Amino acid sequence: MDSSLIEKRRWTRIPSKVAISYKISNCSSHGKSTTLDISEGGVRAAFENYLTPCTPICLELNLNSEIIYASGQVVWSQRLPHADRYNSGIQFIGMNVKERSNLREFILLNS
Repeated sequence: MDSSLIEKRRWTRIPSKVAISYKISNCSSHGKSTTLDISEGGVRAAFENYLTPCTPICLELNLNSEIIYASGQVVWSQRLPHADRYNSGIQFIGMNVKERSNLREFILLNS
């Protein structure tokens, strides 16, 4: 098997459109977006601006009227073809135990 095709993710990722608010740490940049998929380890979301990898970011995720706060870090960002938007992968860095449990439950119920 081609080693480039082997799944390297630690967490199960599900397609999910979750409303998020975000703030770039140490910067006045903030906004709203929607996730494209989500896991216990992070999210992929569409943004209007390019997010530089390694940038710290604070997220507020609205999971079925349950708000979850997480700090994260941009892992990658890629411009969408023929669009002025970017898909970015955000890895969760900090989340308390209760919020991680709520996220896990959301993923189980929606997978």
